[in-house]
Parts: sequence; structure tokens; C-alpha cells
Amino acid sequence: MNLRFINYLKTLNGISFEGIIKQKVRGFIKNGNNEPYIPGTSIKGAIRSALLYDYLSKHAKVDEIKNILEKSLKENNKKLDESKKEFANELENEAFYCKYSKVNNEITNDEKYDILKFLIVSDGKVISDNPLTLENIDLYLVKKDRNGTFADVQKQTPTVEAVKENSIIEFELDFNIDYLLSIKKNLNDKGYLEVKIGQSIEKQWIGIKEKIKNIFDLDIDNLNENNKDEFKKNAIESIIKKINNFSKKQIEWDQKWLNNITQKNSKSKFNNSHIEQGFNKVKGNALIHFGFGSGYTGITEFLYFLENNELKMLFKRVMDKFLIGDKPGTQKNRKNGESYSSNPDNFPKSKRLVTRKNEILPLGWAIITNTLDSNIAQTAVNVEKVEQKPIEPQYFKGKLKQGTDGIFAKVIKSGKPNKVKLFIEGIEDKEFTLLGYSSEIEEGKIIYVKINQMNKKGEILQVGFDKFLSQ
Repeated sequence: MNLRFINYLKTLNGISFEGIIKQKVRGFIKNGNNEPYIPGTSIKGAIRSALLYDYLSKHAKVDEIKNILEKSLKENNKKLDESKKEFANELENEAFYCKYSKVNNEITNDEKYDILKFLIVSDGKVISDNPLTLENIDLYLVKKDRNGTFADVQKQTPTVEAVKENSIIEFELDFNIDYLLSIKKNLNDKGYLEVKIGQSIEKQWIGIKEKIKNIFDLDIDNLNENNKDEFKKNAIESIIKKINNFSKKQIEWDQKWLNNITQKNSKSKFNNSHIEQGFNKVKGNALIHFGFGSGYTGITEFLYFLENNELKMLFKRVMDKFLIGDKPGTQKNRKNGESYSSNPDNFPKSKRLVTRKNEILPLGWAIITNTLDSNIAQTAVNVEKVEQKPIEPQYFKGKLKQGTDGIFAKVIKSGKPNKVKLFIEGIEDKEFTLLGYSSEIEEGKIIYVKINQMNKKGEILQVGFDKFLSQ
């Protein structure tokens, strides 16, 4: 048996678990120091969904959305799996991407001009003591047979490592106001940048004023050096408010799903009070939902489509075409002429939930607190108060290679760029320019960095920003 797997199994003895471990254990993602963390991309993805929902609700034109959905229905899509994920990409482009023009060719989907580049989200560090537990996750759904519909539970493997309830996850949400200000200073009177590339003129960040206003509630015409810190604070507070509003919509849909599955539980496949108890834990005014348990409602525009009957019916046609919600393998078993017919009002039908002895509960919900505001909203969920101990930087142990992350570093010079020294024996006195983070970082702050480039001799040439940590 693999030695690393044997050593991993030994660590399970220190993780609390009341159930029976299934055939496999799915490990939680960890850094180079074997510490669990939530990837910043996962957190930023949840934020992106919330901002998109707010944009669609307040600023998008229904006719334009209808045109985008109808366009996807007319396309001849050869790769079904890709098409079902990408059919509404134009909605995100319209919300977040500024246009740019190159040789009279206007481009609307270049990631370089995504205004969420101004939003910086670090990885989430789990800072509670002994934060992991083991959980069994099963699929809860409503099925149909010849006698009608009924609730069912499908056992899932593997057992998973999960963050315990009431653990604290610390991440940094920053807004690169200096980058935005530098762009603003160079906008022409038509509201975009003109950059000479060779013999041609490129128009960059076309429409940035409107998009920054729609997404972050900032009027950059009034942004200057004196008020940039206030603008940054306002942007972050606006983002948190929109996360909260989107979470409320998710909870409303979850309650509808819960009512349906408990009503259909005529065969007593599970205890209704157990699942109701689990969902009742998700309460409050400052919530965020992320991770693989957030489901279709947390990562798509679906909840917005449900609010408009025309869009809902159009989306039903999209679901039918791309077989969204269709059970895998069902196509082969259908009779000739029989086709898939979706029901947006009863979708998604299934949810992955944690199954415990006395409760069944959803995954991925957390209280998000804004440290810029001392008046943090309180929720009905009790959060364990953990004394935050300073993290002592440790020298890196292991084999260095290009791409290695989770390396402790100290900022020795704050600036643009910042300068750092690494906690690696033999080169601790060598200074490195920190790439990948354009704002100034406080001198003396300990951060994580990653190795961007090494030469054939194994010498480090470039380091980049990885994430912040508690200090």
C-alpha cells in the first residue's frame, strides 16, 4: 500500500467522526504545510454569482437577455457538455467585460478587461484548532415511478473531509483602487483609453465607467487620490451587501425545495425533522455559499430566470435542448419519439447533503463578516469564539520547484512593487521583487508566496504573491 496513504490514514484517528467510513475518503484541499484552506477562486466564484444576480436584477434589459437565450437555441452545438456550461456566457460578458477595439475590430470577451480583476480575493485560511471532521454525503432527491413521485436517498461515496461547524475561515477581500485610479486618470473624453500599438491605435476599457457603477456602485468621475480609501471601502461594502441579497434568494429556493421533498417523503426514506433541523441552521443577514455543495442555484443565473415568466419559459427550452437536469443515461432508454421535458419550477431535483445520525444538513454555508464595519450583523448561528494566535513563519522544508506555493515570506519594503525575503535556508537574506500584487503591502507583514520561475541550477528567479495569512 502507498506509504503516503498509510500515513494519511493514521491522521484520521485525530479527526472526529461518529459514522462509518465508506470505501474511500476524499481529502480536503491543503497547502504545502498540510493546512486546510478554501481556494480564493472558489470564494471569488461565489461573489461573482452574487454580483451577476444583482446586475441582471437591476441593470440588464430583458429583451437583450431573451436575444442571448434565443441565440443559443439556434446554434448547432456539437459538444453538449460544453454548450450547457457556456450558453449564457454573453450575459457575464455584458455584466463584467469592458470592450476593446483593435484595428476597427471590437472585442467583447477578452478576460484582460474583466472588471472583476479589480477585486482581489485571497485563499481562505481555516484558523480554528483541529478544524476538520469526516462527513458522509448522500444525494437527496424526488423520484418518479409508476405510482407517482416520492422522496429518496442515494448513498454516495466517498466519505469526505470537511470543515467543522463554527470554524473560522479568514480571507482577505481587497479592491485594487490604485489600478482603477490609474486607468481613470488616462481615460479620454469619450471614456476609454487610447494606446498606440505599433502603427495602430487600440481602444481599451471601453464602457468602464458604466460597468464600475453597475457592479461596484462607484462613480469614478469623482474618484481621486484624496478619496480613494473611502471609495475602496464603499466598493467592499457594496459587494458584501450584494452577496447577502443573493444568499437570501438561495435560501428562499432551498426552503421551497425542502418543503417539496418532505411532502414527498411518504416512504420515510429519511427523518423529516432531521432535514428540517439541518436547513434551519442556515439563518442570518451575512451569509455566503461556496464550494461543491452550492449547486446549480449558486453558480448560475437560474434564480434570476425564474423571476420572469418569459425568461423562465425560454430557459425551459434551453434546458430541453442541452438536457440540463436530465438524468445521465436516460436518453438511451427512451422510446422512439420520446424527448426530455424539463420543469424549471422543480429544478434542481436533487441536493448533496451531509447525513448524520440525528440531522441532515446542507454544505458550504458561512457567515461573512465585514471587518471594515464594527456593526456586524448577528445571526442565529452561534460562532465559536477562537482566540487568534499569531502565525509564526516557518522555514520551507521540502523540494523546491517551479510552481511551489505556501512559502512564508516577509515584506521588507512596501511599494509598487513590494520587496520580500523568503523563509528558505541559505537564501533568507536575498531580496525578491513580489509579482502578482500591484498594491502596497504593509512593511513587516508575513505572507505566502509561490515560485514563479527557477533556472536549471535550481535557483529562484521570480516569486509571486500567493495569499495573505493571519498575523
